[in-house]
Amino acid sequence: VALRAGCAFVNCIPSVIARSANWARKFEAADMPLIGDDLKSQFGATLGHHALMDVLSRNGVQLHQTYQIVSGGNMDFFNLQDTDRLKSKKTSKVQGFGGVELPAESVHFGAEYIPFLKDRKIAFIRLEGEAFGGTPLELELRMSIEDSPSAAGNVLDAIRYMKAMMDRGISGVVDPVSSLLMKAPPRPMSEPDALAGLCSMLDP
Repeated sequence: VALRAGCAFVNCIPSVIARSANWARKFEAADMPLIGDDLKSQFGATLGHHALMDVLSRNGVQLHQTYQIVSGGNMDFFNLQDTDRLKSKKTSKVQGFGGVELPAESVHFGAEYIPFLKDRKIAFIRLEGEAFGGTPLELELRMSIEDSPSAAGNVLDAIRYMKAMMDRGISGVVDPVSSLLMKAPPRPMSEPDALAGLCSMLDP
């Protein structure tokens, strides 16, 4: 529908669109930009999980296992009752928090629909590893956020970037923006590399 209407597209959900070579080619052929997949929150479970994994690994901790369990009562969690959607969400979540560096059997993601939570999301994150001298290290975090507002700022940024890309005639998947704002970009980049790439695209 977006292509027929001549519109750019921001894929905020876990469905594989920007990661699909077929969809990427279609948007490029239509001279329209595409950003995806699966929007990050301003500071949500994925960002927090990724930060913990990053700081532990940078300080020499050997990570062995990790999990993230989230629950909420909004439509996002209602949709995750569908096993195919949950599988897609798990893929983007694990990629977003850096779990792909561990064996698949050492990483778990689960989601539960609890209607009375409404738009509140509660996340439990656990990391297990080995510190200096083989000493065990366990870290647990519980966080609670209002789900929709925590993503609103990134949606606004994505729309602004889309307008800037359209003004500059840039089409297809916008990799730097996808890496900055999405959990599962098709070509993940480090934040410095993504910012440098974005600056070069926006440089008049």
